[in-house]
Amino acid sequence: GKLYSVQVNAFSAKYGTQATESVDVQITSGNIIAAIKGGIIRSVKPGETITLDASASYDEDVDVASSDSQAISDMLTGFSYEWECTQSEPALSSFCSFDVINDVALEPWKLSLAYRSQTNDNTGSFNTVSTVVLTVVDTTTGRSDRTRLNVIGVSAETAEVSISTSSPAYVNTDEKIKL
Repeated sequence: GKLYSVQVNAFSAKYGTQATESVDVQITSGNIIAAIKGGIIRSVKPGETITLDASASYDEDVDVASSDSQAISDMLTGFSYEWECTQSEPALSSFCSFDVINDVALEPWKLSLAYRSQTNDNTGSFNTVSTVVLTVVDTTTGRSDRTRLNVIGVSAETAEVSISTSSPAYVNTDEKIKL
């Protein structure tokens, strides 16, 4: 943040007096908010690929609602995106139970995961859960935030439920969403 010193001088011509008062004001930067579109639990069926999209991440110092598309694009390209994927179920592993497909140079805020039909232990992605952790870093200031989601490998017969909204892209996470 930045520290500013504000000084006010007052002079009374009628009484010939003056007074000076000063105060220091500390301005702090807002937070970087890491966000992945589509919720915190995603599922993948055989033959499917899902794309995780972190373009909903933002800097609280940038008024996204009133900014033009160029300002938002500049904000997104000013971030670095670090993706990690590890298997969390049925057994913890440092390896992702999905095939990672990513073109970091083209769209670093996206990560694609494909259902793996077979792995070395013959299980593939079925009935596995991988945890994906996204770290977004402002390359100018070093401010950062992390978020995570779980990706579940499901069978082809699994029922699918989705919720869509016409509300703004950014919601207060402390408030309940009415359905």
